[in-house]
Amino acid sequence: MADEAPFEIVISKTKSLGLAVAIHNTSSKELTYCHDMFWQPTLLILRDRSGNQVHCNDQRVIMRPASPIDRYCFRELGPDGTEQLYDADFERHTEGGYKLYWGHQQFHQIAPGRYKAFVTFECQRDSWADDDRKWHHEDGIWMGVVRSNEIEIELP
Repeated sequence: MADEAPFEIVISKTKSLGLAVAIHNTSSKELTYCHDMFWQPTLLILRDRSGNQVHCNDQRVIMRPASPIDRYCFRELGPDGTEQLYDADFERHTEGGYKLYWGHQQFHQIAPGRYKAFVTFECQRDSWADDDRKWHHEDGIWMGVVRSNEIEIELP
């Protein structure tokens, strides 16, 4: 089992009927982490009033990236620092309901109503490849899974 994460993941509602997720360094040291919406994303979970998970299409199943993970996916965050990782707005779907594109996750025809949302962030990468495809290891990367807080959102 992994040690406790040196950060927390926080999901919040935006002013424009959307969701945002941020990483907050809870340690007293600089934190290096990897976040990329294909290689190491935050995964959004939406549940309806009955607790059923809302289906989404995960485009990573059909996508084939042209290159391995790059150094740019690794970022530094100072002690007590916070950085937004991703945000997206619910949009009215032409056939009724809403749609939401959360990186590679595509939610379609979400009915109006009340939902609970949270994200998971699985840290499983500590290496990257340069242009010559030579692999480099990043020291001190925490590995494990973190779940965000859970929020409620109302789609009118």
